Amino acid sequence: MTSRRQQLRERFLEVHARDEFLVGAAVGSGLFAEAAEHGRADFVLALNAGRLRLMGTASVACMLPIRDANTFVESFGPAEFLGRCSIPVFFGASAMSPDRSAADIARHVAELGFDGIMNFPSVVHYPDEVIAAMDRCGLGFRKELELLGAARLLDLWSVAHVRTRAQARQAATAGCDMICFDIGWTSGGRRGPRSNVTLSEAAMLMREIAKVVQRENPQTLLLLEGGPIESTEDLLPIYRAAHIRGYVGGSSIDRLPLEDAVINQTLRFKGAAAANRRSAEHDRELLELGKSLGVVGRSSRMIAFLQAANRFLRTSGGPAFVISGERGSRRQLTAEALFRLSGGDSSRLVTLDASEMSTQRMLMAIFGHADAGNRAARGAAARPDVPGLVIRGLEHVSKHIQRRIARFLARGRFRPVGGKRERTGALQVLFISSQPIARLFEQDTLDPELHRQLESRELCIPPLREHVEDLEEILNVLVAEISAGKHAAPTLSPAALRRLQTHQWPGNLAELRSFATRLLAADTGARVDERAVTDLLDAPMAKLPLPTSERDIILDALWRHGFHRGRTANFLGVCRKTLYNKISRYNLTG
Repeated sequence: MTSRRQQLRERFLEVHARDEFLVGAAVGSGLFAEAAEHGRADFVLALNAGRLRLMGTASVACMLPIRDANTFVESFGPAEFLGRCSIPVFFGASAMSPDRSAADIARHVAELGFDGIMNFPSVVHYPDEVIAAMDRCGLGFRKELELLGAARLLDLWSVAHVRTRAQARQAATAGCDMICFDIGWTSGGRRGPRSNVTLSEAAMLMREIAKVVQRENPQTLLLLEGGPIESTEDLLPIYRAAHIRGYVGGSSIDRLPLEDAVINQTLRFKGAAAANRRSAEHDRELLELGKSLGVVGRSSRMIAFLQAANRFLRTSGGPAFVISGERGSRRQLTAEALFRLSGGDSSRLVTLDASEMSTQRMLMAIFGHADAGNRAARGAAARPDVPGLVIRGLEHVSKHIQRRIARFLARGRFRPVGGKRERTGALQVLFISSQPIARLFEQDTLDPELHRQLESRELCIPPLREHVEDLEEILNVLVAEISAGKHAAPTLSPAALRRLQTHQWPGNLAELRSFATRLLAADTGARVDERAVTDLLDAPMAKLPLPTSERDIILDALWRHGFHRGRTANFLGVCRKTLYNKISRYNLTG
């Protein structure tokens, strides 16, 4: 039957065979022991120094006669470590006890259920003359080696804590399973002493110690701890220089990370009120921007949209940008508002609808025409009174026109249709698209040159179904707009609001505006229930209350025909220009 020590040896050698570092956590509480295990530590050491660190003192206090070290570790080790950790747990035992033999101490540790013993606190931390005096009275390093020898006889793993080449040689000769070479008390942090050993000196020292241990006992595993090693970056050069198997961390695993974590977390909580105030101020600024853009909503989706719009405005100045979004999401109103907030005069924008114009007609509207008699039919690019051009339906613009626009935006020069001489012009172009430009590019609908100019100049308006938590607030605003402030929106029952929020809203804000118009006309009373909402959403057009004003008639017709202006004009029996003028007058642009 394989002994416990042999099982531990095989376990530790397997770690090394996987080209991993053996790591031991020398700590003083179950919380840190469990955390170390989750961090894949290979063993933990229950030490009085670890507990004293948690009590607010330095590790070096473990050497002072303020507590019986063994009784102290026994007070927390079994309850907090054993049974909670599935990795090996070693007991930090002091041999400096005149009333107890090394064998008694080892036997008691075995009875408690620990997997091994480390001689800690150890006389090796005393000056040489004190170590010699302790040895003469039978309480020195020789007794510590006896303690570790007694541990091995009880099938406990033995870890020798040493600080000199001579001590390492003695421990290896005595047959200790593992040697932990201490370079000194760990430096760093608020309580750590300054190490008098540099990393390069530590590397040279460990190279010599490794040779001694290997020569005396090749079976002994050599680990190191302490000194100038505060992080993994400090450990790597030593590991490369010396044949060591791993590292034991005390302060570097609990005190240093704990100090940083507690300080930083406390500062974060301390600044929470100020951070909340800054966040609230920022949100108020964004909501004010939303009002300027005609956007309503406080949901995370709309705040994200307004943040993007804010960044958009801070980096404005490019010759073109694109507003993408589904029909009815007020894309043009948003584009015009952005143009106005950027310092432009939105009242002088020229709008072209690519879905209703031929390629030739659009080219002439943008770049103009020059005939043989040198009479110029000036397009938008040549008119100083036109600061910007809105092109609706980017997906309908031919790639030929896209290329000409891209070159004009890049060079500031264009050639009129039928002309041979180039002219200069300055014009900002605002594209409206029903799809994100990345998708248009994937579909080979967008010219690569224009795509490069627009890919960082796009603002996507989220569809209503993606921020339905804003729906009630938007509905209240729309009702106030439609009634010119004469009526407040009826109160929606919880079921009615849920019914509205589960509707897909393919027409987005334009559809919701139409719903608001019908809701006012339906005269449902002060409180609207789910049945009334369902009737308004699902009932055929003919059964719905008829609109009463010219504005509502036009809006109703637009909604009936999917906001297609050509079909809406035919339905109403008016020409397109008349319909466009009325749409502009009644602010029905979507």
